[in-house]
Amino acid sequence: MRSVHKVLRMITVLNEIVVSEIKAEMARRNVTQYDLATRMGKRPEYISRRLSLSVGLSVKDVEQIGAALGVVFLQPSRHLVARRAS
Repeated sequence: MRSVHKVLRMITVLNEIVVSEIKAEMARRNVTQYDLATRMGKRPEYISRRLSLSVGLSVKDVEQIGAALGVVFLQPSRHLVARRAS
């Protein structure tokens, strides 16, 4: 059980770090949560829940938020993830 708690804590910390980076990028670009939701075609509540950590961020969420802001937050390691070139 102890290792499960460690993993859950690590996930929480990673979510906090990513949300912090997203908020910083939004501030740099003067983008509100409403603006971000509009750019993503989502409801404002969708963004609010994720940025308040009420709902954990998925990799897909982070990729979509990054695309809406014009940045890449997650850069997969070529050693860990092999993706086919389009």
